[in-house]
Amino acid sequence: MSVSNFEQRDRLIRLTTIIGNKKANPPIEPLIDVCKATWYKGIQDGVYPQGIRMSPRVVMWRLSEVLALVNDKQSKLEK
Repeated sequence: MSVSNFEQRDRLIRLTTIIGNKKANPPIEPLIDVCKATWYKGIQDGVYPQGIRMSPRVVMWRLSEVLALVNDKQSKLEK
C-alpha cells in the first residue's frame, strides 16, 4: 500500500458518507445501507465502530474502520 493510499484510507468521514443521503444533489450512495437510528444502535451494541467527536455537533469515523466493516460483512456473505 502506498503512503498516499494509506493516508486516504485513514481519513475521517461523516455519517452521510457512511449511510448515504438520497436527498443530496447529487445523491450520496451508502457504504452501509442502514438508517441513522440503526447505525447508532449498532455503535451501542458494539457492531459498528465508535466515532470521533470533533465538536459538540460533529462526529466522524475513520474510513479504514468503516471499510474493514464493509469488507468483513462482504466476506461473511460470500461464505
